[in-house]
Amino acid sequence: KQQLEAAFTAFLSQNGNDVSVLTERELIGLGNFLCGMTTSQVSRINLGAFSESVRRIGLLTDCDNARLGALRSLAGKLYGGPNSWGQDTILELGVVAAGLSSSELSGLHEDRLRAITPLAISVMDPNKFKSAFSVWRIGRLGPSQAMAVTDKQLKVLSR
Repeated sequence: KQQLEAAFTAFLSQNGNDVSVLTERELIGLGNFLCGMTTSQVSRINLGAFSESVRRIGLLTDCDNARLGALRSLAGKLYGGPNSWGQDTILELGVVAAGLSSSELSGLHEDRLRAITPLAISVMDPNKFKSAFSVWRIGRLGPSQAMAVTDKQLKVLSR
């Protein structure tokens, strides 16, 4: 995490220190270094650039729960609340869907639940996973989603 933060800070200092002017290409090119942004920086990402790069941002694997939550908030500015998101939006968002709160996740209709990518399941905070997914909801996961549940998530479920 510290390495991601240091790398992102170095990039910003070499390129003007303004997150709001990052382009789609820069957001995509930074890849997992975006996970080194503070939540405040995430909130300042240009919505147009985010919209154009969200499919690639949705493939990041190194963002913690706080940063995923900040990306989810950004997605909310773009797409509205998660109850208005269709399956296509959830698929497009990828791991950003892991930034939904426990109550937002547990409130998703079953068809939207099935749209959460296996990668999003795998990066989801174990405690959030436990509180958002009842036994019934876990039973509604698709095979690839179920295979993506991590050992840490399973451990927390068994407590």
